[in-house]
Amino acid sequence: MNLSIQPHSLRSLAFYAPILAACILLSIPGGLLWRDLYAINFLNAAGETQSIERLVAEQQATQALYGSALFEDDFNYKLQLVRVRKPDVIALGSSRALQFREEFFSVPFVTAGRAMNSIPEGSRFIDEMLKFHRPRMVIIALDVWWLNPNRREPRTSRRDLTNARPIISSFWSYVNESKISAVKTLRVVMGGHNNPVSARPALGIAALARGGGFRPDGSRDYGLRYFGLDPSFEDKKFANARFRVRNGTSLLNFGVEINHERMTQLNEMVGRLKDAGVHVVGVLPPLAPTIIALIKRKPDQYAYMPKARAAFKGLPIRIYDFLESQSLQTSDCEFADGLHAGDITYQRMLLRMAEADPSEPLASMLRRAEMETNVRTLAGRAVTPTRADGYRYPEVNFLGIGCRKR
Repeated sequence: MNLSIQPHSLRSLAFYAPILAACILLSIPGGLLWRDLYAINFLNAAGETQSIERLVAEQQATQALYGSALFEDDFNYKLQLVRVRKPDVIALGSSRALQFREEFFSVPFVTAGRAMNSIPEGSRFIDEMLKFHRPRMVIIALDVWWLNPNRREPRTSRRDLTNARPIISSFWSYVNESKISAVKTLRVVMGGHNNPVSARPALGIAALARGGGFRPDGSRDYGLRYFGLDPSFEDKKFANARFRVRNGTSLLNFGVEINHERMTQLNEMVGRLKDAGVHVVGVLPPLAPTIIALIKRKPDQYAYMPKARAAFKGLPIRIYDFLESQSLQTSDCEFADGLHAGDITYQRMLLRMAEADPSEPLASMLRRAEMETNVRTLAGRAVTPTRADGYRYPEVNFLGIGCRKR
């Protein structure tokens, strides 16, 4: 069964989609076939089965939020974003590069966050990108755990549409677990792409169900989380991040020494960018103050961290180390979770980088006056609402730590 084949047009579905839904719910004879056809229609309508090229084209045309619940093909998705948008500035890194936003820059911008979940993956991304585009600047968001030899490096995911069965099963699991309602799926099949929390259209199950995913510039929108409406959020009071620190798991693995081979690869990657005429800077994004304090209580288990920070400073580029977020005068309340600061803190970072060296190209590429206003008026918040977002709810104390949101 090929998911790329649309068995019915949306116009014809307007007539019999309710009949299909009834067949599914009543499990009449032939229900299994109808379930498969309904799932395929939904997945096609939701954008889950489009090629990356078509997906990015539709997102840029509609300014939709894209959030898949079935695929993590972020490497190719971000590569296509760069190909289409041809940005002057690229932020490259793991998920901790996703709160850089185009609104902060006066020049075309893309964040390629999650296209570099490890140094080898980032190196591959740079090699592919330089075949068709050379930005003026790349900001590399550096993660200390990239140099921890005890960390298990993730593989680059690929979008596989050749086997429909597991994809259809995953869709029905989401419905059965109430992660997306049957009514919502029917509305999507009928052509509705409404976002549950913002004015942006939505593509992909996660964006349609929770308003979470990638904005057109590649940055991350946490959707329902900001408003205390996401039942899947696991880091209230930093419970999940605290567990990781205590047990040395999931990115925060214990370690003593650093991986010098990975450092050599990173150095070579930076060299290739510079040889291509790209200005490169590195930044260590912050961890929440509470999490930094917990890590400092385990100096022996996390002995690799200061060594990694020192190694990064040996790169032939300017390095801005904000891992300890206190240096930015931020607070736990400006974080989306223990490992990810919100975009107010990222604006603090960019402003501090510009202040540190006004002659750097970055300083002339920022909307500094707007960012300074945001930092002054939205301190303590995790997200800067934009007109394009049109959020339907106010940000709340979603971390459960007594944050007052202005």
